[in-house]
Amino acid sequence: MARRRSVGPGVSFFAFQDIITAVVGIFILVTLILVLELAQRVETAGEKKSANVSPLLETIANLESEVQDLREKLETRSKQLATSSEVNQFNREETIATLKNSVQSSKRLIEQVHAEIARLNEHQGKTEHEFEGLLAQASDLGPLKQDTVKLNNESQEFESHSQRLSSDSSEIYRSRLEDGRFLVLITVSRDAIKIKDSLTRSQESFVGGDRADRVDDWLALTPLNDRHVLVLVEPGGASEFRAIKSSLKKSRASFGYSVVETQHSVLLEFEAADLK
Repeated sequence: MARRRSVGPGVSFFAFQDIITAVVGIFILVTLILVLELAQRVETAGEKKSANVSPLLETIANLESEVQDLREKLETRSKQLATSSEVNQFNREETIATLKNSVQSSKRLIEQVHAEIARLNEHQGKTEHEFEGLLAQASDLGPLKQDTVKLNNESQEFESHSQRLSSDSSEIYRSRLEDGRFLVLITVSRDAIKIKDSLTRSQESFVGGDRADRVDDWLALTPLNDRHVLVLVEPGGASEFRAIKSSLKKSRASFGYSVVETQHSVLLEFEAADLK
C-alpha cells in the first residue's frame, strides 16, 4: 500500500489583504482631508486678495482725479499766459484805446435809450390826455346817443308798420262820420256774422244757427243813437241779412248795406291805428 503524505496546515493571505485594504483606505482618507484643506486655503486666499484690491482701486481713482485736476489747472494757466502775452508793452495802448471806445459806444447807446424812453413817456402822457378828452366827449354825447337809439327804434317800428300796411289790401273806413256818429260794421258771411264797433273799439263774432238772433240781442242791448250801422253782405249771407235788416228797422237805427266779395277784408280807422 502506498503511504499517505502528511498534510500540514495551509497558508492564509486574508491578513495581508486586510492590511493592504486598511492602508489604502488610510491613504484615501488622508488624500481627501488634504484636498478639503487645500480648497479652504484657496478660498481664503481669494477672499484676502479681493479684500486687498479695493483699497488699491480707490487709490488709483484718487490719483486719476488728481491728475485730471492738474490737467485743468495746466490748461487754465496756459490760457492766462496766452492772454497776458497778447497784451504786452507794445499793444497795451491799443488795447486800452479799444476798451475806451467800447465804453463810449455803450454810453451813447444808453443815452439814446434814455431819450427814447423820455419820448415814449411824453407820447403816453399826450395819449392819456386825449383819451380823457374823448371820454368827456363820450359822456356828453350819452343823452344824444340815447335819443339816436330811440329814434332809430321808432323809425324801424314805423317802417315795419308801413310795410304791414302796404302789404295789407284791406279797405279802411273812418271810425266816425261827418255827423259825429260812430260807425258799426256788420259783416254777414255764409257761416258767421262779425260786428266791429268803433265807439267801444271792440269786435264780436257769432256762429251757429242762432247767430242772427244773437245779433238781434246785441242790437237790442246797444244804444244806437250815436251809431251808424253798415252791413256788408258776402255771398251766402242773404237770409241772415234779411233778419238783421228787420232788426235794424225795428230798432229804428241808422244803417246802410253793401254787397262784397267772399273773405272781403275791412278795417276801421282805430284798427289801422293799432297796426301803426
